[in-house]
Amino acid sequence: MRLVTTRRRLTEAFVIVLDIRNDIRDGATLCEALRRFDDPVDSLEDGYPDWHPAPYSFHGMLTLFLYRETTGDSYRSLTRHPELAGVFGLEHIPDESVLSRTWRKRFDHGDREFITASAHCLVKDISRTDMGAFATHSAQIHISLYDLSLAKYR
Repeated sequence: MRLVTTRRRLTEAFVIVLDIRNDIRDGATLCEALRRFDDPVDSLEDGYPDWHPAPYSFHGMLTLFLYRETTGDSYRSLTRHPELAGVFGLEHIPDESVLSRTWRKRFDHGDREFITASAHCLVKDISRTDMGAFATHSAQIHISLYDLSLAKYR
């Protein structure tokens, strides 16, 4: 059963990467492509029980972590870009301790595997092609601050 779940999760990751990549090829920034990612991922479940008063949506945190894994940003650097909150449907970017706790407690192994596989596939695909929204450096993708500041206005 676990193998089926893992395959399904990785297949969903690949499909999502294809959608994001196609948006980027059509001229979208990573932030714009992630904002358009609104399909629920059937193989992932929120690690917090329904009664938990989590102030951040599961989907918002999922896309924020997909962004983080893709760009290689640290928790600290994410908190320095409040304009990203709107991209991920969050009221504000959580602080470092919330981000760390979300990764360790809210996301289970399968969720983390999904995020990591999606981001690594996206980075690999982008590094093999010439997509104007990115500059490749040390196998990490860095988005210009200009794109980040425009993301909240688009």
